[in-house]
Amino acid sequence: MQRPFFIVGLLLALASTISGQAPTENATVTRQLGVQLGYLGTWAYGEWPLGNQLVARAEAGLDLRMREGGWTTPAAFRFTPVVTAGPRYYYNLVRRARRGRDTYGNAANFVALPVSFETGWVVWSVPEGAVAERAMTVLPTWGLRHGIHRRYSVEAGLGLGYSHRWMPGTAARGNLAIWVPFRIGF
Repeated sequence: MQRPFFIVGLLLALASTISGQAPTENATVTRQLGVQLGYLGTWAYGEWPLGNQLVARAEAGLDLRMREGGWTTPAAFRFTPVVTAGPRYYYNLVRRARRGRDTYGNAANFVALPVSFETGWVVWSVPEGAVAERAMTVLPTWGLRHGIHRRYSVEAGLGLGYSHRWMPGTAARGNLAIWVPFRIGF
């Protein structure tokens, strides 16, 4: 009597380990075009494969910049256009595929070297007439991207680099730049 239960249990255990898709050893990145919304702006982006795990990423968007007010100056908020380009390496794409995890939409951990240029134009500001600086920023970044329902993605990361800012008529200055992105993409 126990033998049929043992055989049925063994068959169920084996059936639960079988996947509808066999894990692949040669998972590769795919071309992606999309829009991302974050807590400090919105961006349109594109990723084009350069290899199995390497992509060229370009994005253009609006970044929200804030300046704290003082005794004589009011706080200021402004949206300024930003253009970014650089390589992105998805280093655990194959491992995720081997473990049977979703890699759709390049869902994996990554390291990147984005170079950003802030144009110095102001699209919208409070108070009216706020002036924006131009900036060139290099931010080596670690991050992760994971898909939600094959249509959406969540991306978070941490970057530490250098930002060189200048304004017409003033001296240029360089600063340490910290970047903590959190974006939801479509």
